[in-house]
Amino acid sequence: MKKPDEFTHMNLKLEFLMENKLPNIAYPVPISHFDKIIRAGGKIDFADMLFYLQEYSAYLKKGWEELEPAILRLAEITAPENDDPIGNIYTPDFYINIQQRDMSLEVITIMRGNKILVAIRPGVNFTIGITAFHPFDARTIQILLELAKHPYNGNVCMRENNWEYALDMAAPKFSSMYACDRGESYPVYWKNGLGVCNNGKMDPDLKKYHTRKQIKPNIVSAQIGGYYERMDWD
Repeated sequence: MKKPDEFTHMNLKLEFLMENKLPNIAYPVPISHFDKIIRAGGKIDFADMLFYLQEYSAYLKKGWEELEPAILRLAEITAPENDDPIGNIYTPDFYINIQQRDMSLEVITIMRGNKILVAIRPGVNFTIGITAFHPFDARTIQILLELAKHPYNGNVCMRENNWEYALDMAAPKFSSMYACDRGESYPVYWKNGLGVCNNGKMDPDLKKYHTRKQIKPNIVSAQIGGYYERMDWD
């Protein structure tokens, strides 16, 4: 992923922003792509705008929450028209099921700051299934793609299945502690349900996620799928 200092910013026309119900912010553009966009008359594909925001916001210590409405709106624009409460993403590299799940059960979350971006539960045949609550930055998507990759030679990184691999990744580690300190996203394991601490008490700030509605699967798919298609960009 590119770092924030590898981006410049563009202020888009107010008419364009209003027409597409986009927030009036300075939109990040990779410095390496800026000349090409200028030669095209300043035109930017919506899916590229989404990807740039996901990459740019991943390493921001401050200000990343202010970009979430733009990420969500661009995902809505680029998502297929589908109101199905259950979604699936299948590629040659990974499989993810998306649907509302019971947060009182054993769960792994990807957190950023005090927000639960996504909750992860065992899926069919010990794949992973997710429930999304907030827009995704690039680091969150990369964690999900790593956890959801197809088994190779009968295992996933020496684990029996994707859920076992996810449990291993969510075990307490210095890397997660450092990511938290840097304001980046990181996985957390909740044995007794989302927000339930080791002493059995519920974290009041996380209790709301037990009744919070998921982001629609088609919008989650647009975030993950669009990033996957562009993740090897130069």
